[in-house]
Amino acid sequence: MILEILAARAAARLASNPAFVKTDAQRRAIEHIADDMPLGAPFLEESRAYLGEAARDNAGEALRWRTVLRRFGLGEIGETALEFALARRYLPGIWDVIGQAKEPLTLENIAAWSGIGFSPTDDYEAIEKEAHKLARLVYFAPGAEAHCRRPFEADARLVDYLLGGDELTDSAAECCRVVSGTDETAEEQPVHEAYAQMLAQLCEREPRGWVQLCGEDAGEEVDLVRQLCARTGTERLMMDFGALCRQPDTDRLVWEVRRELMLYPRLGACVHHITREVLENEELRAEKTLDRLLRALEAADAPLVLCTDGEAAVIPHTEHPVRRIELPRCTCADRIALWRWACGKEHVPDGAVDCLDAGSRFCLTRAETAKAARLIASRGESGPEALARACADVLPPPRQGSIQRVRASYTLDDLKLPEEQKKRLRSLCAHVKYRHLVYDEWGMDAKYPYGRNVSALLVGPPGTGKTMAVHVLSNLLDLPLYQINLSQVVDKYIGETEKRLEEIFRIAEKSNSILFFDEADSIFGKRSEVNDAKDKYANTEVSYILQRIEQFDGIVILATNYKRNIDEAFMRRMRYLIEFQLPNEELRAQIWRSAFGKHVPTDGIDFDYLAHRFDLAGGTIKNIVLNAAFLAADEGVPVGMRHILVCLRDDSLKLGKTMLAQDFAEYAHLMRDT
Repeated sequence: MILEILAARAAARLASNPAFVKTDAQRRAIEHIADDMPLGAPFLEESRAYLGEAARDNAGEALRWRTVLRRFGLGEIGETALEFALARRYLPGIWDVIGQAKEPLTLENIAAWSGIGFSPTDDYEAIEKEAHKLARLVYFAPGAEAHCRRPFEADARLVDYLLGGDELTDSAAECCRVVSGTDETAEEQPVHEAYAQMLAQLCEREPRGWVQLCGEDAGEEVDLVRQLCARTGTERLMMDFGALCRQPDTDRLVWEVRRELMLYPRLGACVHHITREVLENEELRAEKTLDRLLRALEAADAPLVLCTDGEAAVIPHTEHPVRRIELPRCTCADRIALWRWACGKEHVPDGAVDCLDAGSRFCLTRAETAKAARLIASRGESGPEALARACADVLPPPRQGSIQRVRASYTLDDLKLPEEQKKRLRSLCAHVKYRHLVYDEWGMDAKYPYGRNVSALLVGPPGTGKTMAVHVLSNLLDLPLYQINLSQVVDKYIGETEKRLEEIFRIAEKSNSILFFDEADSIFGKRSEVNDAKDKYANTEVSYILQRIEQFDGIVILATNYKRNIDEAFMRRMRYLIEFQLPNEELRAQIWRSAFGKHVPTDGIDFDYLAHRFDLAGGTIKNIVLNAAFLAADEGVPVGMRHILVCLRDDSLKLGKTMLAQDFAEYAHLMRDT
């Protein structure tokens, strides 16, 4: 009803303007289009009185009309312009009657059509000033002309608001939503309780203030804002900054956001997922969008919370004072509580997930934890393997080619090492398993807050079991093993190697994976004297890796054949140093016997002779056994001494050593005809 009256008021102004309506027939035509309302001067007075009384009686539509006029500071010109915009929407035939159907709806034209006493030439400045106010409520077409000459219209969202609707536009709904303390999204979730209280108290003291929450988990920051809404009984317009930047018309969208905040004075704002990666994306033009958005929010005088990562700088983009709050990283106890919450929320069966183990092993965000719990529940799985698989699935994969998942199949029984080396491997496993107990429950984290990583350097000749030992650790700890493809990581361009390594370390920290650098001396080598620019940047690269390993909160294993090639600074940062040596005769005999599978047919193999006569590494022994198996399979007979000795002789050629029949002593007769 109200909208029809407002449109009819514009029709009455047109009907009473002798410059356009010169005959009674034209007047009657306009009145007919306006549902046969008597559009004389009395109607304008009566309708204004009716609108005023309805607003005082809190009638919904009339009250919202009055709120719009007051909130946007519109005067008589602006109010009339809105009436004309509604008339153009609901009574479009009037313009055909007065012969102005093709003329755009501009404030300059409305001043001429309405007869309210403003001249487009004499009162230009007043009209232009009103146009700037109106431009906050209705969208003016972009252009270089003055605002009063730009076309505008009453869009669907404004009409919906005047009719009592509160739904966002479709474009705004793509990246925005309103959250209140009574919404399900504001349910109790594990958050930093002290910071939730601090944020609520801060917003109560400074109700229009701006706060920047900096942390690693955007979901956790958003949870804090939801808790803020619940604690203070307020509402927030939540905006996903990354999604906003990807919309096709960000200018229009930023304008819509400002209008929403001005339509609802008690509505606060929250812009989340502001990251350095998004801000530096030139295709998204995110920095310019952030500038426009912050200017719009400042103009709307809205309280604001900005949720960013630790590297995103927002203060340089605004003159408004911003209070920055750094959120601490989740402790192991926080992650355990997070897993308990997620398992309850996703209805994971009791006992399917050991929350203590999950929180100790995996550094997932709130959203990632909830997603992993959802996967476990949907798959109907349980146990450590199901947990590890779900956590690996929710994490984004690293850059293709730089890292490779390795399926570990060896056990500690397969590894033939002296007991001293096995003890060191067990000690490393204990360090991983009991980190939560020692650091968190025993309070050692306060003494050692920096460098909680578990790192080991495996040193020894080729084939002595270094790689196998890493596989064994993966199985003992039930953790995924990732081997770094150094050919894809090392880059000739300055800074690229560090970027790729940073990506690898970041993903490994989240999943508590084992990072394995084989042939580590190629990237962890000694720093040299600076003789040219190449040396300078190579040393910078090594220094970065040194620092990143010390910051790394995970498990990293390095393997090298040459200990002397590793920088001494790396040696100092290694928690464990395990030296592998060529096996003695007893171990060689064990390796020879274990190298054959259970189903491999053998005939008369003298393992003691092989172990005593040939001083070989375990890797070499396994190569010889495998080649012998293929040789025997080709002949259709069980693997015998002749097959092994032939393959042993051929393998020695790789080292430049030629073996004659007499070199095989009592088995020389087997080699005379080969």
